[in-house]
Amino acid sequence: MLFPTPELTAADVRVLADMDRMRADLRHELQGKPGKWVGGLRKFLTADAVAASNSIERFKVSTVDVQDLIAGERDVEVSGENRGETLAYERMMTYIQTLHDVGDFG
Repeated sequence: MLFPTPELTAADVRVLADMDRMRADLRHELQGKPGKWVGGLRKFLTADAVAASNSIERFKVSTVDVQDLIAGERDVEVSGENRGETLAYERMMTYIQTLHDVGDFG
């Protein structure tokens, strides 16, 4: 271990509890009133995560290009290798996301 984990102060615990409450409130709000922006946000965040993860492996595809590839557009200007890696990673992420309710996953 390079750095020990610091002990949480009472203020830290309060802030974390507030964040948990806000997250629960937001989840409840989104589930109660799904809107068009929720799907768009999910698509953007997925594309951004794919682009960021692939960049670690030196596959350079912008978030916008990832969105276009996921949407099935054919005229995206990326190499065949970048296209294949990007779509494969997106399929893997989509599969992993389907496992969130599986009892022995996680």
